[in-house]
Amino acid sequence: EWAESTAAPVFGEMAKFILEYKDVQPTEEYTQEDLATFTKTHNYLSSELDRQKEEAEKKEAEKKEAEEKEKASSSNRDDKKKKD
Repeated sequence: EWAESTAAPVFGEMAKFILEYKDVQPTEEYTQEDLATFTKTHNYLSSELDRQKEEAEKKEAEKKEAEEKEKASSSNRDDKKKKD
């Protein structure tokens, strides 16, 4: 698991170093936002993808909880109407 999660970022750093050392210029221009996204997703110290996955799971859990509360609330309203 360690090798799988760190091989790509380490290779990326090595490739970047070699290309800069040999003064190989890029064939495409990237925005600062593109570079920031690349850095976040290719950093073996803290994985941006894991953080995004955790956020998505948290939002999904909150959404599910809200739906359950809404169901319970509507069920209570229906019960009150039946009693009246």
